[in-house]
Amino acid sequence: MGRWEMMFRFIAALIVITLVWFGLDLAAWFGIESFYKTMGIRPIFRDSTEMLRRGDVSLIDHAVGVLIVSSVFVAIYQFLIQPKKIGYSVTYGLLFGVVAKINSGAMAYTVNPFFDLAMFISIAVAAAQGAIGGLALAWLIKK
Repeated sequence: MGRWEMMFRFIAALIVITLVWFGLDLAAWFGIESFYKTMGIRPIFRDSTEMLRRGDVSLIDHAVGVLIVSSVFVAIYQFLIQPKKIGYSVTYGLLFGVVAKINSGAMAYTVNPFFDLAMFISIAVAAAQGAIGGLALAWLIKK
């Protein structure tokens, strides 16, 4: 695979995954929020965001953050994951999603119980996002 083809695949994967993850984040933000209210669970996304950022969340800030995380996700896959098989891609995405959510939720663990149902739901959502990202990688970046 030539350099230009690798660069094109990287950029294509980066764009697709950034858009998909941003869309899934918005769906999770609004869809799971209503699920939390129905189940009587404290909305962890908004509480932890307000605690960490001290104010309203900017969608542009969030988009930049998703772009940064997506570029790390794609770069690790493109350069370090061998062979490029769908099973490896989905497993990598799933693990990346779980680790990224646990890392971003580390502050929330210090103020919330570790076995908080809302935290488990947010980790499951992140794992699903990672697995979907892994499928996109398997489709876009091949040997």
